[in-house]
Amino acid sequence: MPIKTATLITRIGRSEKSQFERTAKSQNLTPSELLRRLVLAEIGKNEALKAAEPVPERIGTERLTIALAEFLMDSVKLRAEAKGMATSRWISALVQSHVSNAPVATEKEVLMLRAMVRELSAIGRNINQIARHLNSTQNYNKHVDLDALSKLPTSIENTKQGIRTVIRATCQSWGVEG
Repeated sequence: MPIKTATLITRIGRSEKSQFERTAKSQNLTPSELLRRLVLAEIGKNEALKAAEPVPERIGTERLTIALAEFLMDSVKLRAEAKGMATSRWISALVQSHVSNAPVATEKEVLMLRAMVRELSAIGRNINQIARHLNSTQNYNKHVDLDALSKLPTSIENTKQGIRTVIRATCQSWGVEG
């Protein structure tokens, strides 16, 4: 990271400054960080931001040691425990979700999504069995009970809503857009 020793000063109105500060806060940035991003983007030197994008081909891991104030570490431990994760795994997932802007699913969430996939697969099999039965030449004059078909839209909608709920909760828990 280049050393930042130069200062850039400008004067603007109070209302513009307040609006700029609100904009920075809405992006979880300090006004200084937002101004730096804008300046670098304007002069075409935002390559640093592009270089900071994750490169999925680099799948190795590196160890990082960080120091946190005790009150922060207490909070981190509680949040990790609430997610059913080890503290280091929770911190890693937090960083991953913010850098990639994609949530990291916990084991519980993955199990819920797998259950929903199984439900959708079962619905698909039922539809195939109904279609096969209807298309069968042996059953052309038999009465076909189509009551199961009336249950499909509700079952599909419930499963879709469950998937949306898991995705929304996961995104919100990691503070990323979903």
